[in-house]
This record gives sequence, structure tokens and C-alpha cells, in this order.
Amino acid sequence: MKKVFITMVIVLVSLVGFSQAAHTQVYRIADATTAFGVNISVGKQVYNIATQELWIATTGVESTFNLTTAAASFKIVNGAGTTNLAEANATTTTVEVTSSTGTKATLQSASSERAGLMSKEKFDQVELNNAKQTNIPTALSLGTVTGTTVGITSDGSADDVVLTAASITEAGLMAAVQVVKMNGIEAGAQVNYNLATERFEETSGTALEHTLAHTAQLLGCNVSLNGAILSPANYTLAATTIKINLPVTQYDVVVITYNY
Repeated sequence: MKKVFITMVIVLVSLVGFSQAAHTQVYRIADATTAFGVNISVGKQVYNIATQELWIATTGVESTFNLTTAAASFKIVNGAGTTNLAEANATTTTVEVTSSTGTKATLQSASSERAGLMSKEKFDQVELNNAKQTNIPTALSLGTVTGTTVGITSDGSADDVVLTAASITEAGLMAAVQVVKMNGIEAGAQVNYNLATERFEETSGTALEHTLAHTAQLLGCNVSLNGAILSPANYTLAATTIKINLPVTQYDVVVITYNY
């Protein structure tokens, strides 16, 4: 009998000494803003009557807190089947989203490689672009006019472009002096040119630029080197100068016949 008693005592002591189970209390609150009223230790549960959600404490919480102010210290056990999301901290490039049943998430800005939020910088750029007026008719008008140039103005007070007078190499406006000269030409008048022939001798193995006695008309001239007629590509003729573009030697003879 004594042995049986001792055995029962040992079994009871073992059960009490190694048991890890503990009673878990459940506290009811009206809603998430209701103060607990008691200190909540780890493992205790809180039932939100308003949302029918059951929460369990993961860290100790003081009695003055509620589910809203101590949300980080609780994890939902089960609920009414809904998850409430809310926007929290927002920066110029990110937005933080919190969950009533899980951890928060941070949404990032979009880039050339991934979709995402529109950052504040991009939003400002879109606003500026939307504020621009498009497809507006442009009114052109004469700006500053001189004897050789004409300014064109587009919806403003300053010349946007200036057209210049024509030259012997480029098209353009007719200058005032050219109009005067044209008005001085009688109807049916013929151009009268004088013919001149000049001879030059190269003094070394380098072609020289020779000065003409008159101002040459650039069309209808004839140039030869040692009696061989040259094409216009083989010489450079300006109004008062001639230069051979071919290799020359000392005493080579250049002859030019031209109108002036």
C-alpha cells in the first residue's frame, strides 16, 4: 500500500512540474477605440464586438491602450472575413498601406523598368504639360525692316526671324539699292559688256592669286594655262582675282578673257 501511494505522488508531481498548458483569458471590448481597462499579457485574447474579430496579444500591453493604439502588439486570430486597408505615411515617391489583418506594405514609384505609383515630380510635370495651350493659330507680322533685312514676328514684339538680302551665292530678299538699280534700267535695255584679256606668269612652283584690272562678270569667262583651256573646276575666279587650282611650275602662263 505504501508503494502505491508513493507511486501516485510521483505521477502527480510529474504532471504538475512538466505541464505547459495555461488558461487563456478573453476580454471583450465594444470597438477598436475602447480602452482595455486591464493590462494585457502575451497570449491573452481580445474580442472586438463591433467587428466580430478576435485578436491575440504578441507583446504586453498597458490597460490605457486600445486595439487602435496598440495594433502593433496584436495579431488577428479570426474575424468577420474582411481585411481593412488604410493609407498611412506618404512621401513624394512612396505610399505606405496598412492592413487590419496583416503587415503593412510600401508602394514604390513607377520607373522605366516596372509599374508603380506616379511620383509627385511626375505629377507636377503632367500638370504643367496640361496647362499648356496647343493648336493655337500663329499670327505673323512684319517686324523691323531695314534697307537689307526684313524681320518677321510671331505673336510677339521681338523679331523671331530676320530675312536677309540676296547675294551672288545665296537667295534672299531684294535690297533697297537693288530695287533702285532695277528701276533705273529702261525697258528693253541690253547688257553692254567690255571684253578684256589679261596675261599672268607664275613666278614659282606655287600658284599665285592674280589681281584683275577690272571687275569681272563671273559668267562667260575663258581661262587657259600654257594655252590649254581650263574648266571652271580648275580655277577660282572672284570679282577681281583669278587663281589656278592645278599644280604649276615657274614661268607657266595664265591667260584670262572676261567681260566687265
